[in-house]
Amino acid sequence: SVGHFCAAPPASPGNVGVSLSGGGSRALTAGMGQLRALKKLTANGRSLLAQTKALSTVSGGAWLGVPFVYLPPGSPSDDAYLGPWIDDQSVLTPAMLEHLPAGNAGVPISSPLFSPRLLAVQALLLHAVLQVPPDMLWQTIVGLNILASYGLYAPTARLTPTDTLSFNTETAASQVTNPNPALAGEPIEIYADAGDSRREHRPFLICNSAMFLTAPGSTSQLLAPVQSTPFITGVFGTPAGEDANGRRIGGGGIDSFGFNSACASVSGASATVAQARQWSLTDAVGTSSAFFAEVLQNLFHRWRQDPADLAALMAREADTILHWIKTKLPIEARGAAIDRLRLDAHPSLVQGGLLRSVLSDLQDVIPRYQYWSVRDPQPGTPSLPDRFADGGSLENTGVAALLAYSD
Repeated sequence: SVGHFCAAPPASPGNVGVSLSGGGSRALTAGMGQLRALKKLTANGRSLLAQTKALSTVSGGAWLGVPFVYLPPGSPSDDAYLGPWIDDQSVLTPAMLEHLPAGNAGVPISSPLFSPRLLAVQALLLHAVLQVPPDMLWQTIVGLNILASYGLYAPTARLTPTDTLSFNTETAASQVTNPNPALAGEPIEIYADAGDSRREHRPFLICNSAMFLTAPGSTSQLLAPVQSTPFITGVFGTPAGEDANGRRIGGGGIDSFGFNSACASVSGASATVAQARQWSLTDAVGTSSAFFAEVLQNLFHRWRQDPADLAALMAREADTILHWIKTKLPIEARGAAIDRLRLDAHPSLVQGGLLRSVLSDLQDVIPRYQYWSVRDPQPGTPSLPDRFADGGSLENTGVAALLAYSD
């Protein structure tokens, strides 16, 4: 029986992986309960969660799983993040369920602003005031609203992420800073238990997204699986199809910090890349949940035809949006954002085309990144960025990513 297994497990728990599926806030909530239960159950004197070998996350599951793996020192405890265990669930009431402890994973998504229409307003303000590029708007929203809550978002004044990810200090040194001394001062996120020995062991993380490709001999669009891990990021298989530049894709990954780059040269197993900035947790989690970028894009299309609807929304929710501006945006940008909110929410100015102008810039907000293939690197060749999609658009459970590993 299950009860007997938990009481008397084998000496080695075996190769156990956990998948956190996509599904937005519902997926995060369900995953939080699953990880909380695995943390409560024990075998061999340790929680089952601490003995999990791998964690595969997709979309809403990545909102939960990625911060859990990377919680930095000084951030909420594991118990606060996953929430308290209630032995006697008969005592639960709706009023109790409405209260979330500080630092809980459910707090960011419980905000009134975490709804499609108000997330779209955030994106509009980010673009209009801070000139965040359309193809980075959704990722920036994820960084501001979710990752920043746990100290996992290190942006510039224009909210471009500056951090990257690794496994521990030794891996960060060997893969990132030793070969690239100029990156020694950049923020590098490492595993929670690597940065704080009081935390339980963290599993090998796979954050799943997808990349658009064109089917051979046609214009049909396909998707290839992209895995972002603490060590390497890329398309690990060799799917048939071509990227935006007509090149074969796949064949493996590159050191995660070096993703989103152009290949300058290759020597054996090493490559020199040209890169504007490092691949970050914001990029990984944002692309994994990029379904919502398409939701925002559809809203922008609708509002371009009916800007009065957007103006009415901004006027109706002005206080809520104002709170977001004052708590999430850099101090130096808040005045301009408040002025923009007042202008866009003013009915008499709708016909003047202010909203239509910015909405015209927001007709394609799907994430785009530079990609080069380990299978076919073609060093020194100029390239167009590729479009990326939600991991759940290809495989929403996360199980396939686990099965890609022999152990």
